[in-house]
Amino acid sequence: MPTPVPSSSSGPSGRSAEQVEAKKAQELREVINSFESVNDESRRASLLDSLCSTNDILNLPVQDDPPPPSIENGELTTNLMRHQLQALKWMLEKENPVLPTAPDQPPVQVPICSQVLMI
Repeated sequence: MPTPVPSSSSGPSGRSAEQVEAKKAQELREVINSFESVNDESRRASLLDSLCSTNDILNLPVQDDPPPPSIENGELTTNLMRHQLQALKWMLEKENPVLPTAPDQPPVQVPICSQVLMI
């Protein structure tokens, strides 16, 4: 059986594999260094402002029927803040959906719970 001849590590252009890899790495570094660093903070803030403005948040409805827990009705030792009343209204609407009564009303997703076992 003939003895295999070790292949030359130099490529067709006469460079070794290490030299080719080093050249590729240097080219990649040059490309990466040529990228411009951009501060997107102002664009990000304006995008978020346009998606959800402060006025939209302030105008969200608050829980008023039934009256929310508070100092006046003796259920809490402090009154809820406005954003908490808004969150309470949202949560109660999700937990107690009102089914549509006409075909032109939007559909409502109703969670279906299976039997809960108490062990």
